[in-house]
Amino acid sequence: MINGLENFSSSIILVAKIGDRLTTNRLRKPQKYTHSTYMKKYRKFVKRLLLLATPMVASSVLASTPSQAASLALSKSEVKFTDFNQSLSAEPIVISNTDTFTNANKGTVDAKANAEATFYNTPKPSASNFAFSQGSGKGEKYFGIAKSFAQVIADFAIEANQSFSFNFTSDLNLLTAIDNPQLENAIATGTTSFALFDIDNHSVVDYFSVVGNLNTAANGDSLELQNTDNISFSRQSQEKIFGGNEELANAYFEGYYQRTFTDKINLRLIEFKANQASVATVPEASNVASFLVAGLIGVALKRKNIAFGRVRRK
Repeated sequence: MINGLENFSSSIILVAKIGDRLTTNRLRKPQKYTHSTYMKKYRKFVKRLLLLATPMVASSVLASTPSQAASLALSKSEVKFTDFNQSLSAEPIVISNTDTFTNANKGTVDAKANAEATFYNTPKPSASNFAFSQGSGKGEKYFGIAKSFAQVIADFAIEANQSFSFNFTSDLNLLTAIDNPQLENAIATGTTSFALFDIDNHSVVDYFSVVGNLNTAANGDSLELQNTDNISFSRQSQEKIFGGNEELANAYFEGYYQRTFTDKINLRLIEFKANQASVATVPEASNVASFLVAGLIGVALKRKNIAFGRVRRK
């Protein structure tokens, strides 16, 4: 049971719990992690992550007579960590995953996704990852969805009365555009978050989270930041254009984390980003249910293999 997650959104809670559960025993019992091991452990996790999109996609569909239409949705994010003042206490884990699905009965649709995660062990620990999802379509009947996910997990053993610090940058960009709000829909969502966990006590120590959502044409656009006091910003900017046929949300942060611990603590840094872009025309009322079911099942069935990034030693 992880404590201290009360202020996180549901998607953050899900990934944090799974990431913590799958790696809790690494300091106590060293393991040899292989590609097949990761595939088995994260198969259920990826399925659960995909299901987060189901309510959002279903609620965005409105019955109407289809017509020629065009739409675009884009979601991308990037995070970098530098200048860790402590060495790693265990081998880091880097994960990236992409999923796309398209269905065009009368028109054309394209879905693209890319993700990569990298961790450098020397000369000083540093990490970077990015995720990119884009969907575009034109015509009378089409549906496309792209999802990307990247994660970094790293452990640090901090002695009593020692400090732990690092610098970071976080960049999230969302964009949606449609021609006719009664005939088409574009959705872009993105989450960029990291949290520090007390491994032994299963509790959240500090966290940073940026969550954005654009739904054109519908309600519920948002861009939200959450962070604890030990995370400071040297530079930040947020831009929001909500409403109309073209929407965007951008959030950029440069900052650092610093905290001194009175007692010895084993810390786990879990950073992740999840980006999704989907476009669709509004199908005829009789086809709404089958269209959505086919699309969402197809996403799960066509899931690509998880790519486990790179752990590099310079």
